[in-house]
Amino acid sequence: MSELNQIPYLIQLLDDDSPEIRNRVIRQLTSFGPNLREELKKIELVLNPSQQETLYKIIEAQKRNYLKRLWPTWYPMKNDCEMLEVALSLLAGYLNESEPRYTLKILLDNLAMGYRRIYRNRSPVQLAHFLFQEHGIEGAENDYYNPQNSNLIYVLESKKGIPISLASIFMLVGHRLDIPIRGCNFPGHFLTRVAVNGQNVFIDCFNSGQIIERVEVEQIKDKTGYGFEDLLKEKTDAPMMIKRFLANLINIYQMGDDSINSGFLISLYNDLDFYLAQKQLSELTPDQIISQSKPVLRRGMIIRHHCGYRGIIVEIDSSCAASDSWYYSNQIQPDRNQPWYHILVHGTDQVTYAAESHLVPDDSCKKIDHPLLLYFFDEGKGGRYIRNNTFWPDAEI
Repeated sequence: MSELNQIPYLIQLLDDDSPEIRNRVIRQLTSFGPNLREELKKIELVLNPSQQETLYKIIEAQKRNYLKRLWPTWYPMKNDCEMLEVALSLLAGYLNESEPRYTLKILLDNLAMGYRRIYRNRSPVQLAHFLFQEHGIEGAENDYYNPQNSNLIYVLESKKGIPISLASIFMLVGHRLDIPIRGCNFPGHFLTRVAVNGQNVFIDCFNSGQIIERVEVEQIKDKTGYGFEDLLKEKTDAPMMIKRFLANLINIYQMGDDSINSGFLISLYNDLDFYLAQKQLSELTPDQIISQSKPVLRRGMIIRHHCGYRGIIVEIDSSCAASDSWYYSNQIQPDRNQPWYHILVHGTDQVTYAAESHLVPDDSCKKIDHPLLLYFFDEGKGGRYIRNNTFWPDAEI
């Protein structure tokens, strides 16, 4: 490996006329690993645009390699908050545009110590007030799609973030104070769930730590079909939250046509998905494995989605056939390795695509109203719908 004091001379050779020499220099600079970034801070060099671009690409590639190598280290952890903190610390290191003054752990520790100095009680409502009103951490209304809003170090220093990043801070500081706080994977707007006087309430970290009580959730249900009991049943563990972080970032990078970052984060998402699928598979009995390989629902069955709408299954895929851009643009990403269903949505002209885990049979015996219903189905005895032979198009989703 080249000596570190050779870096200035190697950088000058990035402008050499020979592609072979330039490629060799790039390999030598890459071999310094994280030391390259540190040395560049120490030496005073005036870089031309070409040198700046090349060094930027080298350092970004090193960051990707570093994160790829360390990413699985949090998989076997047992505690949800520990898993979340390690994964988000690694993600922050990847997203940081410069070396931060403090680590994520120190920033979270300082907030917990600040709370302890003022308050003796372990109240989630008081902690929310401390973080989102006294400390001034708030929703990033005007810069929502900045990828740095998924970087908890940036969020804590700028005091602005998106719902899931603010919720994560609330949960991780709460963990340090022995205050139980759970995530709530509400569609389109991540919430947290806490117990107050023996009752479940939701706290909206994006909106100044506002408490959302049951009556308000029921009002939201009228708009989304997602009710209070659904939220209580929804499992929101650390892997699900981390997948949502990754999906948010993938969507942002795809919107900006950044194929390098989006492709890399898709690989992390898929690695995690594969690990979780293998873990789940290892815990199944042989009978469960056999039953899982077959769709539980069938064509012509009337179903209800967990968001509340009714519909009829018109076609089935053994796994998610949607494109990455479609999949990662959704707020919730169910496991792709399960049956997925094309559904004619009752009372609309829409066709939706949903995972089996989000569907249940509808036993209301109510009819389905959709303009394509009689194109794909014949109506049999007892009001049943029988799928005809009309071909279902393999449209890009």
